[in-house]
Parts: sequence; structure tokens; C-alpha cells
Amino acid sequence: MYDDVADSLRIVSNHIENISNKDFFSRRGYGDSVEKWAFIAIILPPEIEGYTEYRRYHKARKVIEFRLRIDYFEFRDGDESTQMKLICEGLVRSLEGLDKNPVSNFDHMRLKEDFVEFCKKQKWL
Repeated sequence: MYDDVADSLRIVSNHIENISNKDFFSRRGYGDSVEKWAFIAIILPPEIEGYTEYRRYHKARKVIEFRLRIDYFEFRDGDESTQMKLICEGLVRSLEGLDKNPVSNFDHMRLKEDFVEFCKKQKWL
């Protein structure tokens, strides 16, 4: 992450995480195989290379982990609403990546559908 977007990313990410954990995910079950959905946004100017996207499932820790790119200029130049939308789109995209390598006993499709619906109610998508 680049310094000129770090504070905005922290604020937006904390806001999404706090509301979604408090009002949404703590009340629903999507299976026993995943207890944590970890998302790291890669927000860097295009000339900075070496940070590739990846998706991992840590079976022992029951964590799905994603590092995905978010458009640097759109995030940097966007208002808070645009930044929320970009992060939420990244989170949805992370779950779409599980279509190719699904985790057993984890309903990622239902989580994705529920999360999209939740974000729309919050006016983040």
C-alpha cells in the first residue's frame, strides 16, 4: 500500500469490518471450515511491481486469505463513498475466486450473495 492512500484505506476498511462483523457476519454460519475471511487490498501505482494477487486457504487456522489489487488512482482520487465501493468490490471478487478452488464445508456462494445484499443496504455497492 502506498503512503498517500494508507489512512483512507485504514478508515474505510475498519468501517466496513466493524459494521459487517457487528451487524451481519457474527449471526450467520457458512460452514465449519472457515472462521476468518482475511482481505488485504493492494493499492499501488502501476509502476510499482512485485505485489501479486493471491488466494489461500489455511486449513489448520480456518482462514481464507486474499490479496487483491484495487485501482490506485480511482481509490486515491475517490471520495469515501467511492473508496467503500472499491473495497467492497474487492471483497466480492475475493469470494468469486473460490469458484475455482472451493473450500469443503463452506458456503462461499451464500456468503457472497449475503455480502452483496448487505453492501447494497449500506449503499456501499
